[in-house]
Order: sequence, then structure tokens, then C-alpha cells
Amino acid sequence: MLKLADHSTGIRAAAASSSAACMSLSPVVPLTKAISRWTANASAASKLAADNVVESFHLSYELPVTIVRIFNVYGPRIGRFLIIPTIILQLLKGSELKLGSLTPTRNFTYVDDIVDAYLLMAEHDSVVGEVVNFGSKRAVTIAELALLIAKLMQREVVISQDDKAIRPAKSEIERVLADVTKANQLLGWRPAVELEDGLKKTIDWIAAGGYDDLPA
Repeated sequence: MLKLADHSTGIRAAAASSSAACMSLSPVVPLTKAISRWTANASAASKLAADNVVESFHLSYELPVTIVRIFNVYGPRIGRFLIIPTIILQLLKGSELKLGSLTPTRNFTYVDDIVDAYLLMAEHDSVVGEVVNFGSKRAVTIAELALLIAKLMQREVVISQDDKAIRPAKSEIERVLADVTKANQLLGWRPAVELEDGLKKTIDWIAAGGYDDLPA
């Protein structure tokens, strides 16, 4: 794709979607691009390698590309095996939740805020050649997330730990929180959707049978 973009005409700007996992073992939180060489697992390492290839095309061939690091996007149509739908689907069946590790923090960012970010990038050249984080202003533990979803669904909940769902200790990403200073400075972007509001929309979509028309 990068080679095609480099040899195509009429491309003013491109975006390469990346992940907060590229900074997964950073000793500093909030996470910035400057601390992007620590990764917790092979999946994260592959994403960081892809970022480096994208950056090399910008430096070597002046490809007008931005690396976009997205933090824990969620909302209607989210993949059903991710943590938010996992919690919602279990609570739709009963009060017991079986989850993996409850202590890692995540920076859940509603899909509308991410869409706004991409639209802004299409209008501004200021981010070309940059690595830009897009994440919400709030981090919660998995336990806090589960209790919040249960509250929004008006469910009593009993949380138990599923040992089979726990990642190997050294591959778990313990703390995720975005530093979005650059996104704000270059684009004027700020996350607008509060976690509770985004979760309500996601719960409503799943409860209404949102997955029924999607492939398994």
C-alpha cells in the first residue's frame, strides 16, 4: 500500500492506523510518541514495526502520511470478543461476570471522537509526518469498567476471575492513557463523548440485537 501511495498521483495526505500497544511497556504515563520503543508482546511489536516502515516512507520518499495511534476505540459494531461487549453480553444473560485480569487500565475512546479525528486530519496538513495519539481523557481499570457497565445496565454483579482469560504476566499491558497534547495543538481535537454516554449507546446497540446481522 505504501508503494502504491508513493507512486500514485493526487494523494495529498494519508493516514496509517496504529495502536497504543506500540507504547505498551512505557514506564511513563500518559503515553507519548517519544516513548514508543517498549512493547509487551509480539502483536504490539508488529504494530511498532509497521509504524517504523511508514515513517521511513515519509522520510525517504516524502510520502505525506500521518501515523495515527488510536486508544481503545469502542461503540456500536465493536468486535464482539473485545472486553466491553464481553461484559455486556455476559450481563445480558445473568449477574455473574467471568473476566481475566481486573487491574490493567484502559483508555476507552468512543468511535465518534475517532471519526472526528480522521475528518480533521483530512483538512489539515499540520499532522503530515507526525505520530499523533487520539484517546479519551479518562483511564479505568477493567474492574471499574465492569462495575460501571453493570450500573448502567441496572444489574447486580458478581465478578470472578477466569484464569484461562489471563494473559502471561509479562505480555499484559498494565497502564494505558493517551497524551493527546499534539492532537489538540495541531488539530484542535479533544475527545467529546464521556465514557458513560458512549457505553450507554454501545449497551443499547448490543441489547437491541446489534450482532444479529453481523457475521460471527
